[in-house]
Amino acid sequence: MSNGNWRERYDTRLYRRLRQARDLHVDAAADEKKGLEKLIAALNLARTRIANARHEATAKAYMARLGDQFPRPLINGDWRERHDARLCDFLRDAEDLFANANANERRALNERIVAINVTRAKIARVLHPETAKKHLSILYAQFPEIHAFTATLVLPLGRAASSRHAEIALDLLSALVPKRIATEEVGDALEYINKMRAMKKPSWLVFLKVVSTFWWVIIHTLLHYTERIAGIMKTAIGKSGSADDSKK
Repeated sequence: MSNGNWRERYDTRLYRRLRQARDLHVDAAADEKKGLEKLIAALNLARTRIANARHEATAKAYMARLGDQFPRPLINGDWRERHDARLCDFLRDAEDLFANANANERRALNERIVAINVTRAKIARVLHPETAKKHLSILYAQFPEIHAFTATLVLPLGRAASSRHAEIALDLLSALVPKRIATEEVGDALEYINKMRAMKKPSWLVFLKVVSTFWWVIIHTLLHYTERIAGIMKTAIGKSGSADDSKK
């Protein structure tokens, strides 16, 4: 029982986590460094014990003890991916604006792009969600327009005031309404949104266009079906009246 693939398997897993902890230690805050140093020491100890273990059950016990002492969420968490996805959206917005900006605007946008990339790198290495929030707060304080944009669009489309999401929403709407209304109302709205995107208009204007389009499409759809129902009832009443006259 001195050799076994299980020993290599556990050591590979521990080494991967050890390397990640060492990478995080480089840019960690002072209070985070202490926690990481404890984790690194515990990982090295677990590797030594598992290398000397004779039975897989003993190795599992060491792994379980390590998991209880240092749960995986300490390093991995969905919050990091969420923050990075949001920062990627900010980055794309800034890069889109950069394409048609003048010299002064490009300098300001370049500062924003650099700051966003720096924040992404910092959040990728922090341990705790609260530390990530602090880095985001610093970014928002430096560029208030970023935070103002996201704070005002907490609606069904989420951050979907972007033209891409607006087009998806309007395509879904066009599938639910009569063809004539979809062609006239939704088609015109999509054309107008494409013009706004080409002119680099703010995303909140796109959002307002989507909301107004939904409003008018709903109104016109109700009127459309009301007219059809009224026409059917009028025809039915007319036929009923003709039948009564013929009987007389």
